Amino acid sequence: MTSFPVGSHDNSRLLIRPCALLYPLSLALLGLCLSGTPAQAQEEDPGTRSVVIATFEVPYHVRDKVVPYIQEHEVPLQRLNPNVLTYRVLVHRWGSDGAELAYYWELEELADIDSLGVEDCGQPCEEYRKEHPEPEEGDERYEEFKEAERLYQKYYSSHRDEIYVAPMEAAKTEGEIHGTVGPPEEDESEGN
Repeated sequence: MTSFPVGSHDNSRLLIRPCALLYPLSLALLGLCLSGTPAQAQEEDPGTRSVVIATFEVPYHVRDKVVPYIQEHEVPLQRLNPNVLTYRVLVHRWGSDGAELAYYWELEELADIDSLGVEDCGQPCEEYRKEHPEPEEGDERYEEFKEAERLYQKYYSSHRDEIYVAPMEAAKTEGEIHGTVGPPEEDESEGN
């Protein structure tokens, strides 16, 4: 199993240029300008994706219990969920809120947000849970599991969700550029 870092305070290699925040802001504004229609209408638009980001804080002194729980009991089920196009766990690396973790989901349509639960995953998750059952009372790892689950629930219960519309015309995913780069080409058939 590949593990992700529990957290790091080594910021020595990071440099911030004064304009570094302008670029992400301009991309966000571009996304708003390209959207042009209400979020409800975009559900059916194949040129967009819905992105859900859930953030929550896990203090450093319990990360060594919570992060392995996430890796073993949350990540596999989200990765198997057929309703999820992209799923990532984001571990805070640098900035003002070092205790923050985030989940990132990319969905085909906004309606798919109701399908993120394990019960909505169907056969892939059912098979995984049969092959990897949670420890039961009396099992060697049961107490450790229950403590990690309790801590995870404690911190995730105060998570904050943000839902975004991502126009694919402005996207680059896994090295693939979607749409055109630069200003849109004029349609000569319109006869300006």
